[in-house]
Amino acid sequence: MEKNPRSLIHSWLLRHPFFNPFGFSLSRFFRILTSTMRTMPDFIIIGYTKSGSTALYDYLIQHPNITQAARKEIHFFDISYWRGHNWYRSYFPIFFNKFRDSRNLTGEASATYVFHPFAMERIKKLIPNVKLIVTLRNPTDRAYSHYEDYRRGGNSVDENYTFEETIKQEKDRLELYNQKFFDDKVHEEDVKSLQIPYMYLGLYFEHLTKLFKIFPKNQILVLNHEDLKINPQQTLNKVFKFLNIIEYVIPDLKKRKVGSYNEMQKETRELLNNFYKPYNEKLEKLLDTKFNWN
Repeated sequence: MEKNPRSLIHSWLLRHPFFNPFGFSLSRFFRILTSTMRTMPDFIIIGYTKSGSTALYDYLIQHPNITQAARKEIHFFDISYWRGHNWYRSYFPIFFNKFRDSRNLTGEASATYVFHPFAMERIKKLIPNVKLIVTLRNPTDRAYSHYEDYRRGGNSVDENYTFEETIKQEKDRLELYNQKFFDDKVHEEDVKSLQIPYMYLGLYFEHLTKLFKIFPKNQILVLNHEDLKINPQQTLNKVFKFLNIIEYVIPDLKKRKVGSYNEMQKETRELLNNFYKPYNEKLEKLLDTKFNWN
């Protein structure tokens, strides 16, 4: 029985371990060797952090017409762009698998793309017809959830300040974040150590206004995090329609990354609600929808 190309390369690498001096796994090495044969994503979940992007991706890859990427969060268009297009391609399926069925789609979910100053133009240049999905959560709750995730060690550097203290540091954090995270040559380890400007990341109106200037609206689907949480299947049906694939009942709709933490202080919530209020009102006009976040 004739072996397929992957089996042959795998066997050869096992016999010639010196050919892999950098310690890549055999699977990773194979993907790099075949990167030029691989497809680009049909869809990308571009934001936001702590707004259900992980759950949405985990639900979508259960659809029979969607093949998951080798890594959910690739972060190519923000912090790994310097690695080159073939590095990005290496995370997706080989194209002859894709065209075995024209409905077979693939995608990734990097929730920081939407607010990165260069990511959208980079995506447009490399994959102009890609479909983009954005999940929006009440920005006050999103900021606090993001903080709690980091406080509990969701990053390589723990958050050592109270939430109220981080708000007072917002301008300094934002300045440093802009300097490092938005640097063309930033590395993943540099980003992990950054102090997050939690409030700034919730200015959805500013980010989506820019997005709509780069991509046509028919390539963008904006979802409400609450809808995904309360009516996941109904929300997924909207996504299936957007991606032009059949409706499918997702078998595993259990919640992902559910954390418990103390309630936000009432005064802090009021402060954030007032901060976001004018931006939320502009967002509702932009999207012609009501969120009732305040």
